[in-house]
Amino acid sequence: LGQSCGVVQLNRDASDLVHWTADGAWIRPTQFVKACLSEAITCGAQVIFNQEITALETTSERVSLGLKNQSFDAAVVCTAQSTEMLLPKAQLILNALHGTVTSYSISQSESLPCVICADGYATPVIDGQMVVGASYERGDDAHDQTSNLDRLRIICEPLANLCAASPSQDRSSTRSASLDRMPHVGRVLDANQPLKPSISQIHQMPRHPMLWVLGGLGSRGFSSAPLGAEIIAAQMRGVVPPAGPRLLAAVDPVRFALRRHQRRSPC
Repeated sequence: LGQSCGVVQLNRDASDLVHWTADGAWIRPTQFVKACLSEAITCGAQVIFNQEITALETTSERVSLGLKNQSFDAAVVCTAQSTEMLLPKAQLILNALHGTVTSYSISQSESLPCVICADGYATPVIDGQMVVGASYERGDDAHDQTSNLDRLRIICEPLANLCAASPSQDRSSTRSASLDRMPHVGRVLDANQPLKPSISQIHQMPRHPMLWVLGGLGSRGFSSAPLGAEIIAAQMRGVVPPAGPRLLAAVDPVRFALRRHQRRSPC
């Protein structure tokens, strides 16, 4: 699935070391997702593919997804940029961020020893390819003036010169990110309950009893999604989540609704 080669975090111009993570790793995304699904099925999950979900309908006790008359005790929405379509009243405020990563075909002898991050990142050579990225553009007409080759040049100019003469391939995608670049993890706002003027703390916000969200992961999904899933599972079971109060508040899906309410409420 990957390799724990370590990750070096430099500052943006690669002039100083910020952090070294000895157990940092790279992973193969497709194989990782397949492994997660396989483990879920082993644990008893039913996995349904090629089923479009266009709306969530809730009653007092059940959630309907339009799946052959099936209904559920709860739903966790993890649908990236489609999240606001399924949870239109949750006030999540998500943006579409376009990005491109570039793969260069170079020999194993030229490989970096670990993942290196600065203004961008570069991986070791994996199956004959080194991956460099990534642009981060907001809006359909956005254009990132810095190329991935420029990002690699900041990290290692001789390697960038080698890659400039090597075969390359771009892969573009759209990420979903919140306004503060933190993910949304937890139970969503219950829009059917009015927000009282006395509400001033995040724990006072009304929550939907059956709807949860794990979204707005941006470009750090493989780092934040597993922890986010553990947080939601713990909250559903009523046990202590694997994160402290400060982090839980930072990723709480009602945080933007609370801020909007505080601006409107009289002092």
